[in-house]
Amino acid sequence: MINRNIKFIWNEREVSILLPKNYFSAPNQRFPAVITQDGDYLFKRYRVTQPDVIFIGLSPLDRDTEYTPWDAETDVGNYTGKADAYLQMLTQDFIPFLIESYRIDENDIGISGGSFGALVSLYALLNYGDYFKRYILLSPSLWYPDFLDHIKHSPDILDEKHIFWYVGGAEALGRTNIMGTMVPNNKKAVSLINEKLSHPESQLIFMTNDDGLHRHRFFIRHFIQAAAVYYGK
Repeated sequence: MINRNIKFIWNEREVSILLPKNYFSAPNQRFPAVITQDGDYLFKRYRVTQPDVIFIGLSPLDRDTEYTPWDAETDVGNYTGKADAYLQMLTQDFIPFLIESYRIDENDIGISGGSFGALVSLYALLNYGDYFKRYILLSPSLWYPDFLDHIKHSPDILDEKHIFWYVGGAEALGRTNIMGTMVPNNKKAVSLINEKLSHPESQLIFMTNDDGLHRHRFFIRHFIQAAAVYYGK
């Protein structure tokens, strides 16, 4: 049996790749790809019903640093944000390696993640949008200081983009720290991004769940839903 589930180390990072079922039987076909932050937890359930897309999980070396955009001192921790360095590595080194190694449609690459992984994916939309067409944003940590202002002051998004955005309605319940702004800030950010989408074919799908918590099981469920919207199955 051909192994479609591939794991290896690239520049000290663990990479997990799940190839579509027909990858080897369609040798001339190129496939869309989705890069997920925090490894492969979002797409592990796709081993049976996977759509025709290459899923690529990349593990961080230090997620609190690589997935945050700038330095911030908060009541839940202090962060030394290096998202620019991380995304430069992703776009300048990792994606070219992937395109050379696998039959990826370089015009249809997506980026995804949950929590801080979604925050850096949203940051990529605003600052590295030339490299990604689709975005699956699962509860981005928009309590992060000054991120709404960053969105407000970012230029309009001229290229065609497809964005699936989820946040759980119960994610901030009982929180008295900065994370209590999580849900309202997500809703404000959705409105701000919608206003910046200039291309007539761009689309933003926003979904919520009144009982949704900031947990992997909700991120996985909505990642599968988003992949079905974009790629079928």
